Amino acid sequence: MKKNAGLYIHIPFCLQKCNYCDFFSVKAGRFKDILSGPISPFVLRLTDDITIQAAKYGISEWDTVYIGGGTPSLLSPYDIYYLSSQIIDAQKNPPKEFTVEINPEDLAEDFLSAAVKGGVNRFSVGIQSLNDEVLSACKRRGGRKMSLSSLELLRTQKNLMLSCDLIAGLNNQTSAILKDDIETLLTFKPEHFSLYALCSNTKISDEKDDEIAELWNYGKDILEKNSYNKYEVSNFSYKNLYKSIHNEKYWRLENYIGVGPGAFGSIFFDKESLSASVNTDVHLHAQANVFALRFSAIKNIEKWMTLQNRDEVYEYETVNEKEFIEEAFMMGLRLTDGIDRPFFKSRFGTDITAFAGNTISKWLNKKAVVLTEEKFYLTENGFLYLNLFLRDLFQEIDTLF
Repeated sequence: MKKNAGLYIHIPFCLQKCNYCDFFSVKAGRFKDILSGPISPFVLRLTDDITIQAAKYGISEWDTVYIGGGTPSLLSPYDIYYLSSQIIDAQKNPPKEFTVEINPEDLAEDFLSAAVKGGVNRFSVGIQSLNDEVLSACKRRGGRKMSLSSLELLRTQKNLMLSCDLIAGLNNQTSAILKDDIETLLTFKPEHFSLYALCSNTKISDEKDDEIAELWNYGKDILEKNSYNKYEVSNFSYKNLYKSIHNEKYWRLENYIGVGPGAFGSIFFDKESLSASVNTDVHLHAQANVFALRFSAIKNIEKWMTLQNRDEVYEYETVNEKEFIEEAFMMGLRLTDGIDRPFFKSRFGTDITAFAGNTISKWLNKKAVVLTEEKFYLTENGFLYLNLFLRDLFQEIDTLF
């Protein structure tokens, strides 16, 4: 049966690595040979893989597309136009949302024009901060002047949605700096903000952790006072009108395919489809205890470019019922709207209370969660205790399997 899905395309190339970034990336200078030409070999390989993956998983149309990185804005104007237009031209209906991530210091007018002409309707701009001292401390190449110039350029395009990324807790950042960042960005009227609390691979002190949380909450309050509704742990939509449709696929555990070195994808099954086969050359079938197929593309770019059997580009794993239920809670409760109970029942054959009844009762008494006929979600205060709730929940689920 043909179906729609989201498409994530990973462009792993950067000019230099920012010290807060965990995403897979490599220095672009090492790969000039596959990034050169009228249409680069890298982009030609991407478009081939998109066609192959659509056929493999029975995808009729991509209803959302997200080109991330890395630094997608390092692609040439010819490449971004070719890549985006090939996706658009291959299907009857355009994607509801077609996003490209950009670093403001890399945006050029010809790239922007080519992307919009190709069908891109949303840009996610990695601002992180507008303060030059803060940017220098985290090894960002750009600065305030470049960022503002790029935002002005983006706003010359009509009917283009704009999302701005900020990070709370960067070195040398203060509440006054964060306030200035947000208030300056508000003059460009972005449809969407992502405000992230700084994460670190190294252990940070409790004092620093508290400082990050305080800054993040300060930024959240400014956004909410300006009509940006928090609909997910780190994401804010102007008057709830411009939620990221693609990212909601991740949180709601909906199908998405990943293409490009280091990209991830997931295909999910429900009770009604558990007897169906998945058309893959790894001979995986949706058996009684297989609820999802997850796959990740290899990070060896030379192998990714040259392997003839494109199934060998991916590593596969299956997700069983217990793991899937845990993920459904873990991801769904990131959303302010929480978990849709009828949809949950259609997936697992029973209501959420069958798996989490005791935990829900305990946290209802704490007034940290809300349970209605249609929804289960955390209160604003409950979000502060998400990890503790999940700990109790997973312990209850452990007793059932």
